[in-house]
Amino acid sequence: MATIPALTVLDEAEPSLPAERVALKTFLHQHPVVHHLLVEAEVPLRAAFGEGVTLALTIETDPETPGWDYLVASIHTPVPVEQAQACLAAFDAAWWLAQTPRAQDALVFDLACL
Repeated sequence: MATIPALTVLDEAEPSLPAERVALKTFLHQHPVVHHLLVEAEVPLRAAFGEGVTLALTIETDPETPGWDYLVASIHTPVPVEQAQACLAAFDAAWWLAQTPRAQDALVFDLACL
């Protein structure tokens, strides 16, 4: 089983990285638990969404709370919206809800239906 592409990119070492990837690596260095959770989430994500699941990782800042940055892991899936919402609910129930305290408000999973 290949690693979810967004997670593979995090481990790549390149001499000149795009600014977005530098920011992402800096964020994960400052929040190592988020990186661990992303790695741990791979198996439950595949169980809920199937082998073809992919993630897009972006750093967001809460507009109402300056300085509160968090990582959004957008789950990309080609399934219909209703089915994707059911998959997300299964992922939440099977794994994510128990992990949210560890995330310390620094990681959010959402859907990006294709």
